Amino acid sequence: MSDRLNLEFPANTEMEKALIGGLLADPDRWADLPPGFGAHCFWREANAVMFSAAMRVIAAGAKPTFLLVEEELRRTNDFDRIGGLPTVVEAMESTFHGYDVARYADQIFKHHIRREGMRVVSTCRETLAAAADEPSEVLETAISELLNLLTRGSSDSVRSLAESMFETISAICKRRGGELDGISTGFSALDDVLGGLGAGRMIILAGRPSMGKTALALTMAVNAAKLLMSRVLFVSQEMGHRELTSRVLSSEADVNGHKIQEGVNLTNYDMRMIQEASERLASTTLTIDDTAGRSVAQIEALARRQRSTQGLDAIFVDYVQLLEADPGSRANRQETVSKISRALKRTAMSLQVPVIVLSQLNRAVEQREDKRPLMSDLRESGSLEQDADQVVLIHRPEYYDPNDQPGITNVIVAKNRHGATGTVSLAFMKHTTTFKSLQPEGVY
Repeated sequence: MSDRLNLEFPANTEMEKALIGGLLADPDRWADLPPGFGAHCFWREANAVMFSAAMRVIAAGAKPTFLLVEEELRRTNDFDRIGGLPTVVEAMESTFHGYDVARYADQIFKHHIRREGMRVVSTCRETLAAAADEPSEVLETAISELLNLLTRGSSDSVRSLAESMFETISAICKRRGGELDGISTGFSALDDVLGGLGAGRMIILAGRPSMGKTALALTMAVNAAKLLMSRVLFVSQEMGHRELTSRVLSSEADVNGHKIQEGVNLTNYDMRMIQEASERLASTTLTIDDTAGRSVAQIEALARRQRSTQGLDAIFVDYVQLLEADPGSRANRQETVSKISRALKRTAMSLQVPVIVLSQLNRAVEQREDKRPLMSDLRESGSLEQDADQVVLIHRPEYYDPNDQPGITNVIVAKNRHGATGTVSLAFMKHTTTFKSLQPEGVY
């Protein structure tokens, strides 16, 4: 195998000329260009310069005809640089009847994406060969750039009002009929407030240590995977997969979690319950990733791979403060968490799945007489609160006072862009580290 990459960059300069010629011949067709298309998509510099000149004419409020574009090229001293009148005439003569602006622009854009992908891979290869930087940092940078290419210029988010109205009314009808506009948490009272775990949303699940963040997130993930066959990715930065699986088995088998973790004092009945639980959970569509030091780019790459191979309906991340920043970043921790928060929201929007992000709360809770958490207690970054579609805070009063609502956890929906706020009370089962609905359920 050769150690050199002798590859030609993909391009079609004739198609580029034809597109520019067609647009200048019929200026009304500029509106047909897809989102994300621009001068940077052209391979031949002269074509990119003409396109940029036309865009400046449009920005000035005029239609970009040949004469106006030529005048703009002369004004910026680009006319002679790109070859003068022969180049402009060449573009004009490339126009033909019946051209399809959207189709040509799409092909030119795809060539651009291919070239950019080749550039990223080539740079990655050269940097790895130079052995100057940490391999993980080099690969991380390449992954991040390639993921950006995946979403660049996507028109999936561009819809007419009529299309959006149809989708919105369909969702309203579903809710009116009692259906959720998202994945169920497994707790009907919580679903009533949140409306389920909606696609494209970033949901913060926050609390002080020992409040049950991981337990609640894992319970919700298992509920979605087991009861609804939702395909769930659980990214754990705190616990290993065996510890998480032990918790799942403890809950499903109703066997004390400490007995399972320690492997002692397990009766024959306990073992039978564990075996039966494992058989029921065998087909559960829940994937656990416990690789330490994950970054958002790595999580998104992992999620995209799962979506392409198994499908994907939801992502849980435990927890945000343990995620790694971009390679080489010198930002302080608050700035880092802000960047991570924005990246997680983009991931939710890009993949159109709910991303449930666990977060620590700061110690301000402990210093107040009223231990009920507030959104302002979100640790290290106010952007978590800003970026989140919904913020859920966990409060176990008995942690501070054993006589205050023993066995009860208050799940506080403190922010909800898609509905009302409120508090839902759940039963916390200490022996299995899991949650169950109270009977009757209620919201207050």
